Amino acid sequence: MYPPGVISPVPASMCENPASRFASLLLAGLRMAGLRRIVVCPGSRSQAVALAADAFAEEGLLELSVRADERSAGFLALGMVRASGFPVAVVTTSGSAIGHLVPAVMEAAHEGLPLVLLTCDRPEELLGIGANQATAQDQVFGVFAECRTLQPDESRAGAQADARAAVEAARALSGRRRPLQLNIRFRDPLSGVAPTPVAAVERIATYARERGIRFPEVPQAEASAVQIPAVSGVLAIAGDRAPDDTAQLCADAGIPLCAEIVSGQRRGPAAVPSPEAVLRGPLAEEVREVVVFGRPTLNRTVPAFLRRPGLRITVVEIPGAREPFRPAPSATLVSGVRFGGRADPDWLARWMRAGQASAGSGSELDSSESRGLVEAVWRATGSEDSIVFAASSLVRVADRVLSPAPHRVFANRGLAGIDGTLSTAIGIAAARPAGVVRVVVGDLAFLHDAGGLWLPAAEHLPRVQVVVGDDRGGAIFNRLEVAQTAAPGPFSRVMRVPHGADLTAIAAGYGWPARDLSVAELRGALAAGTPGVWVIRLPEGPAPRP
Repeated sequence: MYPPGVISPVPASMCENPASRFASLLLAGLRMAGLRRIVVCPGSRSQAVALAADAFAEEGLLELSVRADERSAGFLALGMVRASGFPVAVVTTSGSAIGHLVPAVMEAAHEGLPLVLLTCDRPEELLGIGANQATAQDQVFGVFAECRTLQPDESRAGAQADARAAVEAARALSGRRRPLQLNIRFRDPLSGVAPTPVAAVERIATYARERGIRFPEVPQAEASAVQIPAVSGVLAIAGDRAPDDTAQLCADAGIPLCAEIVSGQRRGPAAVPSPEAVLRGPLAEEVREVVVFGRPTLNRTVPAFLRRPGLRITVVEIPGAREPFRPAPSATLVSGVRFGGRADPDWLARWMRAGQASAGSGSELDSSESRGLVEAVWRATGSEDSIVFAASSLVRVADRVLSPAPHRVFANRGLAGIDGTLSTAIGIAAARPAGVVRVVVGDLAFLHDAGGLWLPAAEHLPRVQVVVGDDRGGAIFNRLEVAQTAAPGPFSRVMRVPHGADLTAIAAGYGWPARDLSVAELRGALAAGTPGVWVIRLPEGPAPRP
């Protein structure tokens, strides 16, 4: 300590812990590139970043969530990205911790979403020698995320070098539409004195200003759109990640729109009711050109239709997605579409009549309970609310029976897995504070992410209503070929997997109001708008053929 009135000749940056200084400057840089939310998983190697995140949250510079399970944390962040459009960071310690992020990273890569992975690593000298919690972290995500390795500078010029590294990381994030891994190699001591968040932001701002560096917080403008004449014979199909203006674009041009329920575009005067049924009918034979928005993945009817010979197909690519959707080798990929003129009104009218004739017909295998469940959720949803569908049999029921409505819909359809549905929904609720988020999930998808219901004591229950259709296993397999070829015993053991779990008790154990309800009782529970988990008993479906 120096006597009162005597100023230390040592610069403040020399007194700072290198790990903590680097963590603060890095978060300051990422914030300038659009980062507003961060999810922290506790761990030793990541302590400097975790403490910096807490300090930034206390100053109102970042919104902080904490999760004990990295897989849930990854999908929580993914939900936040989906709802906000801005990057969200997840912080993990070293070792196997980052492996739990792989499912969320794969989903983000296929969907073109800017998930940021702050994976804290052991220093280089401890890699490849069998040290504890040390592995090849920079290779874990492979083709699914760009990896940049960072390390705090411990030299006398460390503060300046750290600012440069933070700005370069921010530039890598700016305007990004794919996952980014920042793998940070920390040496002991792992935390200590750090610049305040305000000071860190000012240092980064000064560094960037002196070098003329700017960080746009919004995605860069799309390339010019391809024009397609709006004429009879043109049809639009919308799947997951379809642009928000798809329904309006089709309505303005009088182009029939066959929108999957997860697209969020089954709305407006051009949205065809029961589109799957209509695509199997004779009207589909008159289609000469198709424009595909997003990625349709829910049923086999659309891919079969798009493989018809002689069909001209234009696909509007999902920005940043790892792979383009190419339903046929001849499909043309474009960044945007606009329709020129307006089609003959009779063309759209015929599609609407065909859809209305099939409206609500569904499948003979859809139980009245499953139909009632999805219809109750659909009708309870208002303009401020959102719906999240898990990859279960219920989303297919919804796609068959639900009528057009202006609802905001989400689903993890990049790889169409059951991973992380509850965590994704809670992340969406965090990024969309208005309205209720309703989750339609099967029993196996619920069990797969039941840990996502856990919240730290400091967090209140989000405005999320979880509706579980419990058919005691994977009833979706009853509809697949395996149910017709496998013997009942092996089919049940390795495909359907009856679980016998008390789903209501599981939810209640995590602190959620939970009840077993009938479909009739569900309608009243949804209308209340309060958080909860409600389990609806569904028939197990037809038994497999011996």
